[in-house]
Amino acid sequence: MALFGKKKERTQADLSIETFKKILPKQSLDDLSKNLLPDERILQVISGLWDSAMILTPYRIFVFKAGMMGGATRGTKLISWDLNSVHGVQMEFGKATGYVSLQTPNAPVADLSYWSNDATSPAKAPNAIAINKKLEPQARTAVAELRQFLLKRSLPTT
Repeated sequence: MALFGKKKERTQADLSIETFKKILPKQSLDDLSKNLLPDERILQVISGLWDSAMILTPYRIFVFKAGMMGGATRGTKLISWDLNSVHGVQMEFGKATGYVSLQTPNAPVADLSYWSNDATSPAKAPNAIAINKKLEPQARTAVAELRQFLLKRSLPTT
């Protein structure tokens, strides 16, 4: 891609988008490429229903949502949560459905309902994504990694 007649160098952000391209929602690729810093890379992705995802980088967590179910009719949402403001990750899963949510001062722990169609729906909440049985194993692994990452960031360095 040429920018002002010069060839654009591939950044860490470009390379990490390529690495996770298969599990990222297609609509998120353009939004992410515009919002990632040149040295920012994707560390983990939690895939959600209805073209949603949580995307972990060394600096923040993006929550991506697309379409009507995500509250972005005919569009997309990309919400950025600074890692310094994320206190934890909550995952709830029943027999077939569940959600993953971020715990922050602005979005405290809430009892979300997969089946609701209002602000308590993980599809609509800015800090959550809905998952189903097919997505649950990958979400469990990614949530465990995210929890470890957050814990390491909060421990004092010696």
